[in-house]
Amino acid sequence: MKNTKLKRLRLAHLWTISQAANKVGVSTLTFSRWENGVQRPQLVYLASLCSIFGKTPEELGYEDLVRVDEMPRPHEMVQLSRPKRRLSSKL
Repeated sequence: MKNTKLKRLRLAHLWTISQAANKVGVSTLTFSRWENGVQRPQLVYLASLCSIFGKTPEELGYEDLVRVDEMPRPHEMVQLSRPKRRLSSKL
């Protein structure tokens, strides 16, 4: 089932799917799948969604995914980053 709450929040922030995906640290395709109900976010990404939108899982349309008391607190979350590619010095 489509997640209209997630899409409405994204649009309220005037973000494209690509912009929202970058803020969460996922691909545009993954974020689109969340909005279309094809996939559901893993807990670490759900915590990130809650953080960037300032909402609870319930307010994001994921009330059945996790209990609020199981969500990591902001100080418990690890900053996610993509590994940087190193350019080879060999020519």
